[in-house]
Amino acid sequence: MLVSGIAFTTLYLLAHFGITTERGRQEQELRTDVSQAALARLSRLEAELNANVFLANGMVAHIVAQNGIVGDGADRALQALHQYGRHIRNIGIAPDNRISKVYPPEGNQAAIGLYYPDVPSQWPSVKLAIETRSTVMAGPLTLRQGGAGVISRTPVFFADGRYWGVISIVLDLDSVLRSAGLVTEEQGISFALRGVDGKGADGAAFFGDDRLFGKGALFFDARVPGGTWQLAAMPSAGWRGDDTYLHALEGGAIAVSLALSFALFGYLRSRQRLAESEMRTAALINASLDAACLLTTEGVVLAANQALAARFQVARDDLIGKCIYDLMPEPVRQNRRDAVAAVVATRRPRHFPDQRDGLFLDNSIHPVDDGHGATAFIAVYSRDVTGHVTLQQRYFDKMQQLDAILACSSIGIALVKKREQIWCNQAMADIFGYAAGEMNGQSTRMLYPSDGDYELLGRTAYDTLLRGERFGIERQMRHKDGHLLWARMWGKLLSPDDPEAGSIWTFEDVSERKEAEAQSALAASVFHETSQGIIVTDPEGHILSVNEAFTRITGYSREEAVGQTPRLMKSNHQDRGFYENFWRKLTEEGRFEGELWNRRKDGEAFLVWQTVSAILDSAGKTLRYVALFSDVTDVRRDDQRIRHIAFHDALTDLPNRILLRDRLEHALATAGRSHSTVALMFLDLDGFKAVNDTLGHDVGDYVLKEVAARLVDVVRTTDTVSRLGGDEFVVLLENPNGRDEIIEIANRIITGINRPMVFGQKTAQVGTSIGIGIFPDDGDNAEALLGNADTAMYSAKKAGKNGYRFFGLA
Repeated sequence: MLVSGIAFTTLYLLAHFGITTERGRQEQELRTDVSQAALARLSRLEAELNANVFLANGMVAHIVAQNGIVGDGADRALQALHQYGRHIRNIGIAPDNRISKVYPPEGNQAAIGLYYPDVPSQWPSVKLAIETRSTVMAGPLTLRQGGAGVISRTPVFFADGRYWGVISIVLDLDSVLRSAGLVTEEQGISFALRGVDGKGADGAAFFGDDRLFGKGALFFDARVPGGTWQLAAMPSAGWRGDDTYLHALEGGAIAVSLALSFALFGYLRSRQRLAESEMRTAALINASLDAACLLTTEGVVLAANQALAARFQVARDDLIGKCIYDLMPEPVRQNRRDAVAAVVATRRPRHFPDQRDGLFLDNSIHPVDDGHGATAFIAVYSRDVTGHVTLQQRYFDKMQQLDAILACSSIGIALVKKREQIWCNQAMADIFGYAAGEMNGQSTRMLYPSDGDYELLGRTAYDTLLRGERFGIERQMRHKDGHLLWARMWGKLLSPDDPEAGSIWTFEDVSERKEAEAQSALAASVFHETSQGIIVTDPEGHILSVNEAFTRITGYSREEAVGQTPRLMKSNHQDRGFYENFWRKLTEEGRFEGELWNRRKDGEAFLVWQTVSAILDSAGKTLRYVALFSDVTDVRRDDQRIRHIAFHDALTDLPNRILLRDRLEHALATAGRSHSTVALMFLDLDGFKAVNDTLGHDVGDYVLKEVAARLVDVVRTTDTVSRLGGDEFVVLLENPNGRDEIIEIANRIITGINRPMVFGQKTAQVGTSIGIGIFPDDGDNAEALLGNADTAMYSAKKAGKNGYRFFGLA
């Protein structure tokens, strides 16, 4: 009955609403076409992005194999990755998160030395890659070199878990999207992408019209390293269907029949759509060059292509209806079940590399929607990249062998094209002071002192090279730090018939030889022209040669000195101990340096600064002694005068603050070791300002000098009197005999200063307030003791002036 009603109603509806059914069919076909176009682009997009994960893994293998040492091989590895990779703008490696190399170097030099934790825009993705130990895709973002790009971050860990650093690959986003077929609108379909930094639907839109995400478009998730992007697709002209007229259908049996018939029609149509989707997906799988299949959510094979059958070594028809997991090795079955279950549950594609049975595979799993928001089937694609990885590894192996050969060379070697250094070995970098790989890609101009030198050698050398001959020269070249070095350089074209192929150059640092030659020539000149006296003796001390400065300083001629010993100039100012120390140093250390007194031919004693060195042969035996000396008699007198000025007050000639501090610290150190005391008196004159104001500054200066003299008279000879400045004085008493002696000295000071002072026709009188601090009770260091004595002095002034106060009683 129900079926008859449904059938009747269905016929009724088909008769009256045939156009609607036709529209629905066209609408579904359009949705299917859009889905297939989107899935095809989605697959290519994932492949273009994830292929670079294998490139980064190749670099990881290289670094781990080299135990983390980044040498010349890393430069060629980066060059190879850049050559083999697609869409790559540049590749960088960052040991300990600091970029040390970038390829290509052109335009990327500013990145060298960049420390990721200091860059807020880059550190989060690097940190996430380290924490997850997996590749993470950052961006898209605007590149400094122009355009938009994405950056993959791959961390490098050793087998023992130690973190080494990170590899970054910058991809050109426009190139990626163009290869995926998203840039050019085809079949009247518009596309948009969102999910910056792999955040999927929660991420910002970065391609296409972002309004698609709110206009009923179809959504598809693309798995990228560390996250997902979301692709939106819909016809550029919009969907065809418009079912608003269905709301006009009302009433009784027709409404019920309509509902029942549409339920049946929806069920049948759903099955039809699912079958069509399965058929179309199977068609895509069969057309794929990668191994691919269509599975039920339980893993049963619905369709498979010939590439997959060849992978499992069975006929393609024999795969249909089989459970795919039964064909896999036991160790990977559960892993694959879990991967498919995750895709079914999340309805998000998954991408992962795989290595087994000697194969390197690039796998991706995609959900196929049933049209009602659930996963109906699973599409699996597996690309065999073994050949690519093997070729890459062979290249790395060859490069490592070549690196080992060239690393053993102490001669710098460079491949040059159009005067640009394409490649240099480590010895070349060492000679000129550059880091490994830093010279690659740079102009050879960097090696020459000036533009003129660069241009002149270019003309000279390449005239010779183009004749098929070898060019050689010794010349000065520029080190990285700017100093010049001597290099012996040889160059030859790789092929005289093809100058564009480049040339090979070798460099040898001959600076030491050049320096030795120059020193040899200079030595003769210096010996005769220097202002220092020079004496050369044999091992027994007999003078073999002297220079003109010797004659000028001592008064002895060359003829008078040769054959004699240096005792010729003995002054008798040094005792026997001095000469014993002299010969001990010369014998044990091969050198003596110091002051001694000599006597000129006319009998005048003079002070010299003398250096005596032993010249040894290859067996360590002394061949000669060479003495160099300068007359420093006048210098020493001037030095003593300057030292006195530096440490004494210019007005009173008392020790100044610097000398006081030195003596105070020495006294405190001595007292600390001997458990004795030190007393410090801080004096400030009472009434001194009035003297200056009424009698003038000349009288004031006289008063200060008189106070200084009276202080020296009343203290002990072992004590220090110092003027700090103005009318402030300090008296340092070392190991006083108790508080009574300190008080006695304080009273003598007060009495002595109180006596009137006569200056011509003027008489002045001042007093003094004294603050006393005692070590260690009132301070265990110079600063504390001075500060506390000063505090006590102010207490004495407040108490009525012209008296003293101890700090502890202040």
